[in-house]
Amino acid sequence: MKYVALICLFLILICTSSAQAKGDFTKVLLVHSYDLSLDWTKEQHDGLIQELSEQFTPKQYEIKHYFMNSKKEKSEQKIKFHIQNIIHLIDQFNPDGIAVTDDLAFKSLYKVAKQKKIPLTFSGVNKNVEFYGVTQNEEGVCGIQEKYKVMPVIKLLKLLNPKIKKLAIVSETSLSGQLMFNDFKEQMLKENALKKAGIAELIEFVDTDYEKLKKFLLKLNPNDTAVFFVANYTYHDGKGNYVDFRTINRWFIENTKLIDVGIGMFTVRNGKLLSFSITGERLGRISAKMLVENLKNNKALQAKNIMKTMPLTLSINHKRAEQLGLQIPFEILTYAKSIDSLNKLNDSN
Repeated sequence: MKYVALICLFLILICTSSAQAKGDFTKVLLVHSYDLSLDWTKEQHDGLIQELSEQFTPKQYEIKHYFMNSKKEKSEQKIKFHIQNIIHLIDQFNPDGIAVTDDLAFKSLYKVAKQKKIPLTFSGVNKNVEFYGVTQNEEGVCGIQEKYKVMPVIKLLKLLNPKIKKLAIVSETSLSGQLMFNDFKEQMLKENALKKAGIAELIEFVDTDYEKLKKFLLKLNPNDTAVFFVANYTYHDGKGNYVDFRTINRWFIENTKLIDVGIGMFTVRNGKLLSFSITGERLGRISAKMLVENLKNNKALQAKNIMKTMPLTLSINHKRAEQLGLQIPFEILTYAKSIDSLNKLNDSN
């Protein structure tokens, strides 16, 4: 009997220890709208991973991730295929929390996470989340939206070249591209903001045909026109082949003298002249912290405020400025992040 009692006690201790370990163990699923070939996605992914690894010990958590690759695979059938795969992964993995990046992943999984009562944290979402059905102070969903103020950067364009009178705004037809395009255009036209900034004409180009884009850009006059690149990640050539955004950037730099603006710090590193931006890595870290706070408080569906704005940094590519013969005013240099290299462009195929 004594040995039986000891064995029972031993089994109880093992079960208790296992239960405690399970209770302390956290499983997180990361779902990205795009794949790692896009710098923005890679930066957000790295930020999420880094923050989670700092918040937990290796034995406290497990991460699985899924990339929807919707920049290259845009068909509704392919997107539905990805969504079915993710739902199956959720059922198999049973995550304690889900982190999504950009609009498609959020749009696809918001209702799924809500139904399964899994806290959902997002980053890089362009559309106001209320558009996707989120109510104010809704429990279980939190994150930071990708919002940019465009007029300050346009005023900088005028400061760099007072002769600029026209602004060409360029985008493609992806979900994120269209959402940002409409948001930026609204900001530019609100209360005649462009005209007040000295821009007399707004020229729009929205397409995914690479040859049409090149013809459009070559017709612009660099003496009086600047280009605002909203998104250029889903372009295809005449044969239907995907054209990487780095190829577009390289062609633009080699064939035009147009002053240009990009969205996100990574676009400046890849050749754009300037941008008010945030690194995807920082954005990923912010959303990871919000998710971890929910999980560590053991209140999986605790209501959180949704951040409406991002902490932005002015980024300038000095080599591009030199190519364009521009002098960056000292007052700008005092608070701008300087990027002097176009190595990523040179490393591209």
